[in-house]
Parts: sequence; structure tokens; C-alpha cells
Amino acid sequence: MSNPRVQNAKPNEIANLGRALGILGDKWSMLILEMMIFSGPRRFGHFKDRLGMSDPVLSQRLSDLARVGIIERHQYNQRPPRFEYGLTTRGRELWTVFVAIWSWEVRWSGADDWTVPQLIHDRCGQSISPLFGCMECAAVGIDYRQTSARRKPGSRFADSNPSRRYRRSTVDATKQGNILGGAAIKLLGDRWSVSVLGAGLLGIHRFGEMQSELGISPSPLNERLRTFVADDVLRRKPVVEVQSRMEYHLRPKGLDLLPIFATANAWANGWILDPDDRDLVITHVVCDNLLKPAWMCNSCGEWLECGEFHFASARSE
Repeated sequence: MSNPRVQNAKPNEIANLGRALGILGDKWSMLILEMMIFSGPRRFGHFKDRLGMSDPVLSQRLSDLARVGIIERHQYNQRPPRFEYGLTTRGRELWTVFVAIWSWEVRWSGADDWTVPQLIHDRCGQSISPLFGCMECAAVGIDYRQTSARRKPGSRFADSNPSRRYRRSTVDATKQGNILGGAAIKLLGDRWSVSVLGAGLLGIHRFGEMQSELGISPSPLNERLRTFVADDVLRRKPVVEVQSRMEYHLRPKGLDLLPIFATANAWANGWILDPDDRDLVITHVVCDNLLKPAWMCNSCGEWLECGEFHFASARSE
């Protein structure tokens, strides 16, 4: 995306995208949602056995996801009372984001310990590699070079209030999920990491600008920048005016995260706040319209719809 142009906004307003990243930027929440989106409703014990989470951590994540209207609890047994957790309509619509994460993982993971699950389009019955497109003009194969962003001044996409955030987990949760592999969880399953990457896609390249935009202290910012450079997600580039200072620009591996952020932004605009109050607008410059992120089946050419696909490994559970 090109550098965002800006419009009027309330000072320090948290953008819809920032609210979405605040929900998704946690590895445990990502893994819980992965299970529910691709495998259906789940009970407390299912999550605990599959993910290896402690009872307090699991209870907190389920409570928080319910509080923001993504999941809901249903009682399936009266005595003793037992509950299962299912997605709300708002939660089900996150499928576009998780297909984007899976697609990025397939392309960039390179992990030897992750068996790539096949995505099956139920309408045509084929194993597919969906194509990212714009439903407004039916174009597919869209990447960052064909988009631009317009953002309100003063809006930010990171909430630095620690009372609302989880502590960074040091537990390895990258091998429990059978749909998402470890690379995506490493990049996106932490609020600061996902915010730094979002800043890069919005054309924010300098250390000080990231600090100001994200409200992040130098130490965690340095840590994430070093990690992303080592993982070939970012590259260091000397600032033209002051060669001793560096900018951080996304490499192809990082630029290919666009569909994840575009679908998350579209979901947030549609389900978190009034869609007419968009604080980050992504335009498809080819058709000069608001980008309407969608996934097209590369086998039959139809747009994917919620509930019309499954992962081969998810149905056997």
C-alpha cells in the first residue's frame, strides 16, 4: 500500500483495524478461533486437550472473545451444567482473515514439522489455492502494489493500555494447530508484532514514527524489528538525510501480509463500528473503488462463501 493520506478524526481514536488487531494479536485467541472457524463448536475440554492451555488462561480468552461478541456460550447439559462455545455471525465472518493467514503460511512457512492441510471447496469438491481479489471489480491476484490507504489523522491502530492486554506468552503454541503453522503464530500472535507489521504496510518506516504511532517503548520495538529483519520480513535501509539512522521496509514476505490486514480491516469496519465511520480506507487503485476483499476458487472460478469450504484434516477430528 502507498503511504496513507489522512482526513479529520478524533485525537487518539483507535482505528477499527486497531480494535481487530487487539482481538487477533494473541496466539491463544488465534488458536481458539482457528479451531472454531474450521472445526465447529467446541467444549472447554476440547480446547484444553488440543491447545494445552491452563484453565485460567483458557477461561479468560473465552470470556474476552464472548465479551466482544465473537463467540457465545450454549448450555448442552443441565445437571451438572455444561457448556459449549460457538461462533456468532460476527465471529463466523472472520473466516476471510483465517484463510488469508493460511494462504500466507502455505507460501512462506517453509517449516518441516507442519503438514499443510488441504483446503477443499465444497461447491466444486477440489483442493484449492484461493486467489485474493476485489469483489467490487472481480479482479484477482491483487497485491500491495495495487492498493492505497487513506487514514484519518490522530487515529491509531494499537491500544497500549496494558490493563486491557495479555502478558506475552512464552509457551510454544505453534505446533498444536493443524490448520495454522508456527510462522503465522510467531508473526501475528502478539499485539506488538502485529502492530509493527501493520505500521509497515501503512508506510511507517522509522523507529520514532513507530514509537509515536504505536505507543510502544524502545525495548520491545527493538526486539521485534531485530526478529523481523532476521526472519526476512523487514529490511534495514539507511535514511537518506542521516545515513547513521535506519528505516525498516517490508520484504516480499512481509508485503504478502496485505490480504491478512485487508480482510481484518474489512471485517472490523463491518462488525466492530459503523461501516460509514471508516477510519482506514483501502482502495483498489485499478478500479478506483473501496477494496472489497474476497477469495476466489482457483478451480471453478467462484467466490468462496462462509460455510462452503473445509480443511481435509479438520473433518476427521
